[in-house]
Amino acid sequence: MNALNLELSSSLLAKLLEIELDDSIRVLVITGSAPAFCAGADLNEVMADPAPGEDALIDVIVSALGRVRHFKKPVIAAVNGITLAGGLELLMCCDLVYASDEAMIGDGHANYGLFPAAGGAVILPRLIPMCEAKKLLFTGEYIDVKHFKKWGLVNDTFPPNFLYKEVQNIADRLSKTSPLVISRMKRVINDTDGETREAALHHEFLEFESHYRSYDMSEGVKAFKGKRKPKFKGA
Repeated sequence: MNALNLELSSSLLAKLLEIELDDSIRVLVITGSAPAFCAGADLNEVMADPAPGEDALIDVIVSALGRVRHFKKPVIAAVNGITLAGGLELLMCCDLVYASDEAMIGDGHANYGLFPAAGGAVILPRLIPMCEAKKLLFTGEYIDVKHFKKWGLVNDTFPPNFLYKEVQNIADRLSKTSPLVISRMKRVINDTDGETREAALHHEFLEFESHYRSYDMSEGVKAFKGKRKPKFKGA
């Protein structure tokens, strides 16, 4: 069920750091091996940790998910099955979410006396209607993915046999855009969450000023004028 144990979470964190430094990789897709996307933290290992602290499982999970949320490249979740608790928190860290139309998603922390540590109680009510978020958090139930598509947390759903093909098409489309623009837009979106509109607009304009003399902007304009496809460098 792709539960987040220490080995998997540490490997995920290390791989994220590696991929972020590889300029040849433009888009990251996170998925799970069937029948689950991710069933959350491995409860056996959670109970083995005496308390949060250095190198404890929950600390590594929080670090890995935080790295996904602030990853400078676009991150797509390909949700292929059951997604619970920490799996839902991982999903919410991704920029775009596409799912099998057979996927089931929920929180589940309350079912086992657990408290979310990576955004379950904070991020979920900001992404879906408050009353629906509370229902999911309080009841611990997991429900059909169609509800999350209706609420806007899932971009689209596909039959299981078509999910990866469709996600590949989307990733290919993103890989042709400017990695510098996407990185900067993502940073502005994340950094201005909670700011006033005026402060956020000022933040955006400062980022624009920084971007104005970039290679990617110059290349994009030249390609437009020359009626050719741009060759972005992310610089």
